[in-house]
Amino acid sequence: MQSKSNNGLIWKDIEGYEGIYKISNSGLIYTYPIWKGTRFDNPSISLPVCNDSHKRDCVTLYQRDNSEFFAVSELVAKAFVDNPNNYDSIRFKDGDIKNNDADNLEWVPR
Repeated sequence: MQSKSNNGLIWKDIEGYEGIYKISNSGLIYTYPIWKGTRFDNPSISLPVCNDSHKRDCVTLYQRDNSEFFAVSELVAKAFVDNPNNYDSIRFKDGDIKNNDADNLEWVPR
């Protein structure tokens, strides 16, 4: 599901994490409200909280008892950047690995 906010951000559910997390076209992460037994935790929008070995912005997503580590650029590209050739690597057009905006990303061969 895709939605557009007043500030021009476009949000899509993260594949495999539908109903738990969304990603924006700029790389923000939205966490849906989560039931904590007797109450819901408030939804939140956050920036990535870690870096990988290449210094790219990363995030850990949680689902049930599992967690998985993702590069934010990969989540943005999978949600917003066409990949007709089914390439597996992402290039930052401006060379700035902190610029996770969908317009700055493209799929390239390894």
